[in-house]
Amino acid sequence: MPYIRGSRHFRVLKIYSSTILKFFAIFLIVVLSYLQYAFWYKSAGVADAKILMLKIEEKEEEINSIKVGNRRLIAEVRDLEDGLDAVEERARSLIGMIKEDEIFLRVNSTNASSSYSLETELK
Repeated sequence: MPYIRGSRHFRVLKIYSSTILKFFAIFLIVVLSYLQYAFWYKSAGVADAKILMLKIEEKEEEINSIKVGNRRLIAEVRDLEDGLDAVEERARSLIGMIKEDEIFLRVNSTNASSSYSLETELK
């Protein structure tokens, strides 16, 4: 008789275990679905990571352009410290300074058509 009792309890445990496994499987599916949703769509997910990567790339480009400008300015400062040629060139380009024996000619691109008409009238 003890053998029959044990088989009966085993059968009941088998029924409970199949329903427990079904609920456990459903629970796992729900948890995995939520984790996938959170991974792809919630904050700090894949979309936000892509946006942050784009912002990082933009900032790196901005930093690189600033570095190039800094290098150019450092080279210009060194030139200005070394000799008068750089100072003279800077004065000529910014202020329009000329030397004593030089002739200064100004060509206006907006008046190019009027100068052309004067030339045609002179011929």
